[in-house]
Amino acid sequence: ALEEGLTSVNDSFYCAGSLNIAGTKLSCWRSYNPHGAETLAQGVANSCNPVFVTLSQRIGIDKYYEYLEQYGLMDNTGIDYPGEASAILQSKSSAGPVGLATISYGQGIALTPIQVITVLSSLGNGGKLMQPHLVRELTDDEGNTVEEFEPTVVRQVVSQQTADDICMMMEGVVSHG
Repeated sequence: ALEEGLTSVNDSFYCAGSLNIAGTKLSCWRSYNPHGAETLAQGVANSCNPVFVTLSQRIGIDKYYEYLEQYGLMDNTGIDYPGEASAILQSKSSAGPVGLATISYGQGIALTPIQVITVLSSLGNGGKLMQPHLVRELTDDEGNTVEEFEPTVVRQVVSQQTADDICMMMEGVVSHG
């Protein structure tokens, strides 16, 4: 939503504790004492479900799934280790408004640890999705480098500015959330 210009760090949101999506009540984890008025940065720090649902509605299911694909979540990462598992993700055609809403705050989707760290690392890399590797180099028993694995950019997913804004908000999760 940041990358698409549909929100900003200081955009205003309101958490009433829950919202109704297609006849289904979806609650904030703090529905007993709603967050009330908050900015996007505060909503991220608060892990406020209604903020993420609102953003998913703004971006829409088609664009949302495009970003899931851009971040490599529709496929395996291709890490150099056997037996990589895939994400568990409902298809776009079956997700509907409730599926989109729950995916936006991390339910209705299951990612592998390597997928999560690959996505998060892209933000620290200025929005560049990198090919993950377990090792930097292989050495022989005398310590000589036999093979090196150079960092490889898969693609630019979001701009440097968007990546910086998200990193700043993620820092707020730890310092204020």
